[in-house]
Amino acid sequence: TVYDYDRFGGDQEIGHTSIDLEDRLFSSTWNAYKLKPLESRPLRVDHTTTPQGKLVLWVDVMTTTLGRRNPAISIAPPPPKPHQVRIIIWRAKNMAIKDPITKMNDLYFNIELELEGKSLKDHTDTHWRAKKGTGSFNYRLIFDLELPVKNARFKISAYDQDLIGGDDLIGEAVVPIQKMLSSAYKSQRAVSFEKKWLDVYNGTTQSQGQVLLSIEVLTKALSIHRPAGVGRSEPNNFPHLPPPDRFKIDLFRPDLALRNLFGDELLCKGICLICCLLVCVMLPFLVSYTLQIISLSKN
Repeated sequence: TVYDYDRFGGDQEIGHTSIDLEDRLFSSTWNAYKLKPLESRPLRVDHTTTPQGKLVLWVDVMTTTLGRRNPAISIAPPPPKPHQVRIIIWRAKNMAIKDPITKMNDLYFNIELELEGKSLKDHTDTHWRAKKGTGSFNYRLIFDLELPVKNARFKISAYDQDLIGGDDLIGEAVVPIQKMLSSAYKSQRAVSFEKKWLDVYNGTTQSQGQVLLSIEVLTKALSIHRPAGVGRSEPNNFPHLPPPDRFKIDLFRPDLALRNLFGDELLCKGICLICCLLVCVMLPFLVSYTLQIISLSKN
């Protein structure tokens, strides 16, 4: 019988299963197995025929004499071993614009590794004033963890950073990486997820943009032999990450600096507004000066 333990009050039964030991003991087919197979048995309760889950177990029946000759097989879980996960965010494209005024994003990515009740989190740097839904990062994130784990997955979220108020979620995606982690643990070798474009979503089936990323899982010993720094910091190896393609303020080209900071549309509107204000300020002086000229010419 399987119970749900309650610290206060009585434990609650989840379900039970019955095993006919005599049926197995006198079964020639069952006894032919040197190692008895795993069984997946449904858990049931008296008031319904619907299974309440499954219990995976292993049953072996033998005489006391055979029990002395055959020591119990160890079913202890495999020992944990230190590993390292390296995720590189290369660039982004077609990202939904969250600032309708400048038509640009201050784009960054949150990364979360979800591992059996705990999570490891980090984020990239910010691509300020990213135009046309694009973003350039070349940014490495590093997570140290112990394997094996179960039901691991990798979540990536794209945000537009706001200096005032909360950041705007552009979209997110979840990638199962359990197979990668298991493969790295069993082989004790590096396992790679090569560069791949990944769509991000925000509550609909319509993509909100794509991010190019790669993932690598290494043993701790191999990560020491192949050192790499977070972001683009030293040691910038395996692979080398070049600086991202982002705008830089050029004091000799203030026009480009203003375009990159405010966007073409907002800059044009700002220039038009300044011109209108100048006209409004200068117009009374021009009218007054014109009237004085006319008055002098009549005299």
